[in-house]
Amino acid sequence: MDKAQLLIELKRLIGNAETEKALDLLLSFLAGDARYRHLQQEALQAQAQFKKAQRDESFGLASAEQSKLSYSRTTQQLLQLAERLELGELGPLKGSPAAGNHRAIAWLAGVLAIALAAVGIWYFTRPTSGQEGAQQADAENCPAFPEPEAFNILLFPFQVLEGEATKPHIAINSSLSQFKEKYDIDCEIGFYRADESDPNSFPTSYDDAGRKASSCHAKLVIWGTAGKGSSGGTTIQMFYKFLNEGGKLPLNRLNLAEAAQVITVPTISSIVTEGNLTQSLEENIRLLFGLIAHESDNKNLAIEMLEGFEAQDSASVLVKGMVLADNYLATDQAEKALSSYDSVLAWHPNYALARNNRGILLYKKEQFVEAAEDLSVALEKDSTNAKLLEIRCDAYLKTEQLDKAKEDLNRLKQMPSTSRSTDLDEKLKEVNQKIEAQKQIKAEAESALRRNPTNTAALLRKAESSQKLGQYEQAIQAAETSLRADPRNLRAFAQLIIAYRSKGDREQVASAIRRADEAGLSRAELSKLVPFDLSEIVPERRILDRPILRRQ
Repeated sequence: MDKAQLLIELKRLIGNAETEKALDLLLSFLAGDARYRHLQQEALQAQAQFKKAQRDESFGLASAEQSKLSYSRTTQQLLQLAERLELGELGPLKGSPAAGNHRAIAWLAGVLAIALAAVGIWYFTRPTSGQEGAQQADAENCPAFPEPEAFNILLFPFQVLEGEATKPHIAINSSLSQFKEKYDIDCEIGFYRADESDPNSFPTSYDDAGRKASSCHAKLVIWGTAGKGSSGGTTIQMFYKFLNEGGKLPLNRLNLAEAAQVITVPTISSIVTEGNLTQSLEENIRLLFGLIAHESDNKNLAIEMLEGFEAQDSASVLVKGMVLADNYLATDQAEKALSSYDSVLAWHPNYALARNNRGILLYKKEQFVEAAEDLSVALEKDSTNAKLLEIRCDAYLKTEQLDKAKEDLNRLKQMPSTSRSTDLDEKLKEVNQKIEAQKQIKAEAESALRRNPTNTAALLRKAESSQKLGQYEQAIQAAETSLRADPRNLRAFAQLIIAYRSKGDREQVASAIRRADEAGLSRAELSKLVPFDLSEIVPERRILDRPILRRQ
């Protein structure tokens, strides 16, 4: 395929929103000529960003708007790369990406026009014989690892984009070797014999890196680029890929056995094991050390390395937090595992595995309200998990959220009996009895209120029974009416806070707590009336935080 054919096909693919195919096609073309090495590296970066956006979207780590923005940026990069290729601008990109936006827009217009008119344009694929030849060439350039099945690490020389030649791969090899000897890690490190004059000797994508590593019987491959930065220093980009089954790290999913014993279900794939490390070389190596120790089943060493790694972006926070929590659990450090899940969920609040595991740990700690909230998010991603549904149902029962418990029991009855482990009919009968009792309490309270609308005791009974029945607006209204009559009523504030929490309105929960503080009520006394920790929502104010009252 010549350049003219490539540009036509790129326009068609971009016009059809086939970004991934367009990237693969462009990289295949650029890899065939050393003149295109700068464009090739930029295309690799665009591909890495595109795959990260795909991963974040599939794991629920990014909103629809964030994903749309990421894909839009990749398309813009593709348009700029194609335009520079067409114009013969093969050097490093100068200036900001926005500088060429007007030309990219014009190019996009051409893309759309061709996409609408193009029918039956040739689609590029590599022949099978070529793939076999590439695999043979890879094998010939591999280091001689003594044991093919061991944890072998394949290092590529870093490609120099511009400026003086730098060799960060030498520092990486030295650090990895010292790490191996110091901690007695059973692994081997070897260099791939890459031909600097042949771009095909170097990985052109994560998949290509994986293929080369597989040909060399490696379990981890590291490669990257080095070039002069805008400030005159050296900018290093370091890529890595672990060759696990399915390309993912196996992490543990927590569950509960009999007597609420926490157990783990191994080999639940979660975090993808490829990435572009943008922090300092020292920090990058520390993260890799932690992952290698984890893969080598050296739990304490993995903890030591990952605890010292300062994650500075969302992907690193996810990898560090989940792997660290896994090793904490394996060494019976549940509290530290909880803290790790907290750090992950602060960045990625909808990450299902972290929610699942934190929910189980909170249930074990008898923090049933918080456990049910976490398990609810996990069940959005795993709605057929009967065991998880049973645990959430029990958490609802223990906090007397009767309407929610009944809904979970009805869902469980619809699931296959082989996936259930409880006597649902008996539990459903018990819940229905409690619901009828609360309805009776509410009816009696409403009767009393018809006789005396300011009856505080009746208002509080109505608020409590309404909350248990899932009638949150009525519970809130009754509690507020009670507070208008008695602005410092501790029980009324407690019922208001519980109703808002059951409703899922955390902003109003925080507002109600602050109102109680401002009314001069004791936070300690209020905490005794609610089934969760108030300080996690609104921290206790220190004396120094309070305004100083001056005498007039």
